[in-house]
Amino acid sequence: MKEFNFNIEIAKKGKEIVSIEKYRFTESKITFLFGESGIGKTLANKAIFGLLDESLLDVKINGLNYSAFKKHEVCRDFRNNGFFVFQEPSSHLNPLIKISEQMNEGDIGGSRNDKEVLEQLWRKQFDSFYKNVIDIYPKPYRPSGGEKQRVLAAMAFKKLRVLKNYDSRNLYVFDEPTGNLDNYFRNVFIDNLIEQYIKHRFTSVFITHDYSIVAYIQKRYSKLLSDIEYKELYRAGEKSKLRKFDSAEFLKYDFKKLARNSKGSGQLKLAVKSGIKVFERELIFSKNEDTNYRASLKVNSGEITYLKAPSGEGKTTILKIIMGLVKADEFAIRFEDKIVDQTTLPKFWSEVIWGKVAGIVFQHADEALNLNSKVKEVFQALPLEEELTDLDIISKLNEIFDEEITEEFINKKTGQLSGGQKQKINLLRTFMLDTDIILLDEPTSGMDFNSIKKFLVMLQKKLKENKAILLVSHNEDIFDPLVDEENRYYLKTTD
Repeated sequence: MKEFNFNIEIAKKGKEIVSIEKYRFTESKITFLFGESGIGKTLANKAIFGLLDESLLDVKINGLNYSAFKKHEVCRDFRNNGFFVFQEPSSHLNPLIKISEQMNEGDIGGSRNDKEVLEQLWRKQFDSFYKNVIDIYPKPYRPSGGEKQRVLAAMAFKKLRVLKNYDSRNLYVFDEPTGNLDNYFRNVFIDNLIEQYIKHRFTSVFITHDYSIVAYIQKRYSKLLSDIEYKELYRAGEKSKLRKFDSAEFLKYDFKKLARNSKGSGQLKLAVKSGIKVFERELIFSKNEDTNYRASLKVNSGEITYLKAPSGEGKTTILKIIMGLVKADEFAIRFEDKIVDQTTLPKFWSEVIWGKVAGIVFQHADEALNLNSKVKEVFQALPLEEELTDLDIISKLNEIFDEEITEEFINKKTGQLSGGQKQKINLLRTFMLDTDIILLDEPTSGMDFNSIKKFLVMLQKKLKENKAILLVSHNEDIFDPLVDEENRYYLKTTD
């Protein structure tokens, strides 16, 4: 089979931002592309698809300037016969045109099987979606991120049905298409992708941080493994390189060992009463995924409590309410012997809770970090008993970074770092505060597998120190084995 091979150089105002030698994928196969956030996965694929703006970026591909490459038959064929599903769907969906109309624009307007395509991606939620969403104008908050992702995926699958000729030129790039989906709908999407692939044998690149996809593919599609490749972008000095990702390494990794080696005192550190009223909704906690029987959310020392729910249900909102960052209309929270509710003044959290009783690792590192601060200043600003030296900071960073940390790195502005690098700093910053309660909102977001393993070692250390952990994550294949059933809660919205 033919292998597409690209050398990609992307710079902005003379500063190199992506340099990838031998970016490869095989025709008529599905390539799952892993790697930390910001390493260049999205930019590389947008570049070969001809989607980058030459007025903003200097791009060279296989020695050709970008204007010449976009005229090359390879790039033209990708654009004409393929589809790019963007990581952020709002950048592709037009807020001035109804979703139903966008489903029939341009070269996907030749087939009227919208309902069938959409139903395959929504399954049990289809009737509600079709009644309430299909004829709205897209807004930042509606449809949800997960629904927008599925709308774009439906457009891609619809184009496959419209095309009459299928060959290696049918490149379909899916950029984090399941990032806002829970495992159920992630699997629904993958099933649809595989079903279409079996029919049409197109070429596809599936960009993702979700390494647990490997386990699902292995279990459900073992007979198709020769048609599937796993690759990973990694840092090699100032450049990014591509390597084969060893799926066997993920499959054999024993995530349960963290649970086996971590048994704390079980003392109650945090309790949140069910029935929080916020944003004109009531959020409740349940110990059962299938019922609305209410239970207070409890987090004990030396244990992980896992809060689960579909995307958009309000998990992040709950964590921010606990930290006093979102004002709810009605709630009751107990921090050990301290009780707070909707009448508590904001200064209570800043004076008593933040960095003293509880700390939070945000899902998006930019929420936590001052992007104008140097890396070392992020840590030197922490209210620690002893002042941190440059060597102290480098030593801490080396606990989770793969690349060796230098003086040059800690003097960079945080805003110059990749998403994965910022997430690691976000994580270390909170862990170094050493609070008894730690809230984790998608803590492995944007990390490669090596960094995830290092994070789990750090998490185990925190549990051995009797820290109480409240976790929110879609990455069930990693975290389900770590958390006892009695410590799993389900967040729901009452009717």
